[in-house]
Amino acid sequence: TRQVHDTFTSYGRVDIFRPYFNVVPKQVRSRLIQSLIPRKPSKMSVATDLYGPLMIILTLVALLLLSMKSSGFVVKDGTLMGTALLTCFGAWIVISLIISTVSYILSTDVTSSFAICFTKFFKGYSLFGHCIVIFLTTLFHSLHTHFLFYVLVLIFCVPSAARVSLFLCSKTRDNMHKLALMIVITILHIGFICYLHFGFHTIVEGTFVVKETIIEAFCFDV
Repeated sequence: TRQVHDTFTSYGRVDIFRPYFNVVPKQVRSRLIQSLIPRKPSKMSVATDLYGPLMIILTLVALLLLSMKSSGFVVKDGTLMGTALLTCFGAWIVISLIISTVSYILSTDVTSSFAICFTKFFKGYSLFGHCIVIFLTTLFHSLHTHFLFYVLVLIFCVPSAARVSLFLCSKTRDNMHKLALMIVITILHIGFICYLHFGFHTIVEGTFVVKETIIEAFCFDV
């Protein structure tokens, strides 16, 4: 019948994504550890699963909510989770597209489709260092100094950026192009963690304060 046919067709479409989530915890754990260790490009393996990157993004969202809660910021309408989701998933996709575009412009020896897939998978795992930094700064960070934050970025985020840079630079022939690609990747990678640490709280709190002010003013006028 048509209903059965539609059911099988729908299942077939979903089944396309199965290989991207067909991983075991041991593989994910190994890829998380490897994402923090720069190695020779010849010894790097590109992860092709989406399970790890998605879990990292969701973990990053949870950590952002935890850090906001620990700072005493409370949102009455519960839209903070949506803001965190949009920030993390948006940054992941935008950064991946930027790196893919720059790689294409600089004549990196990879196809455009591979570059996009690589940055989504590989860049997703490289954000594991961001999760560690956000978690540790939430627990131990002092309001009077950012020294701990800078140390953690140096230990966890810089090696992750270096790993992505080394792999893509190995596919680029011109030395100036390699340098430009490395600078772009480093700025995007480190810039994102700096935004999460310095800018996310300020922008979110400011947005909600402005929103509440507008609502109160509107209600007062009414």
